[in-house]
Amino acid sequence: MDTDETTINSSETGNSAEEILKKSEERFRSYIENAPDGIFIADENGNYVDVNPAAEKITGYSRQELLGMNLKQLLPEEAVQGSVERFRKVVATGNASGDSLFKRKDGTIGFWTIKAVKLSPNRFLGFVNDITQRRAMEQELLKAKETAERYLNLAGSIILSLDTNANITLINKKGLSILEYSREELIGKNWFDVCLPLSVRDRVKKVFASIVSGALESLDYYENEVVTKSGRIRLIFWYNTILRNSDNEIEFVLSSGEDITDRRKTEMELSKYQEHLEELVEDRTAELEQKNAELQRYNNLFIGREFRIKELRDRVKELEEKLDLTQ
Repeated sequence: MDTDETTINSSETGNSAEEILKKSEERFRSYIENAPDGIFIADENGNYVDVNPAAEKITGYSRQELLGMNLKQLLPEEAVQGSVERFRKVVATGNASGDSLFKRKDGTIGFWTIKAVKLSPNRFLGFVNDITQRRAMEQELLKAKETAERYLNLAGSIILSLDTNANITLINKKGLSILEYSREELIGKNWFDVCLPLSVRDRVKKVFASIVSGALESLDYYENEVVTKSGRIRLIFWYNTILRNSDNEIEFVLSSGEDITDRRKTEMELSKYQEHLEELVEDRTAELEQKNAELQRYNNLFIGREFRIKELRDRVKELEEKLDLTQ
């Protein structure tokens, strides 16, 4: 009786374990089949022994076609060496990851990211995510950024972008040239602490704080001194604009700056020269007025003398006439 019960219990336990294993395998298969990422299972030689529907969709090959292929057959020539080295790494260490080009059935080239793990000495599982579109967008953004930077570097004025903490997020070639810094020395640094002299720092900080807090809606034009890496002081005239995010929050202050140091110096020199000329004119005018007064005095004296001589002549003539009468 006991023996029979033991046999029955053992049989029931065995069936239960088999059922648990079967259900576990079914769940695993369900995960594989419904996973959004492509899943490839390969042997130690890189031959595919299992794939999921996402892998078919990504590559354009059917399951039957993929199960007769080696991982190298999904790679363009330039990606083979890197992928083989990655496979060797997962064989040796148990895991590997990276990005790689891949080749679809129609011959087009895509880009995917790979994460691979070692299941057993002769089974290796790889998760792949097709990032072709994302990669293309990144490339387009990079090209757009490079194009924008070329335009910025062609600008004849400083182009400067500050975040709301006054950290430098962008500066063009002209700005670097004027300030005598490299891009690496300025990006991420605080504009006020690095590029403004102490004499104007607090004043400009207050203006900037008013802008980013919204207390001052805009300040299109502003003028302040900056200090270069070598300690030279330059005077910059700024054109400013505010950049907001989708929530209408101030995100950056974008400024275009013109170095007016030499122009202001020239203006001051011309102003001083004008003042000097005006002083000379005033002095010359006073001198001329003095000379003219002297001439007028001499003229008056001359006219008075002539008038006196005429009077004397008339008197002499009158006396002569009287003498003639008495004789």
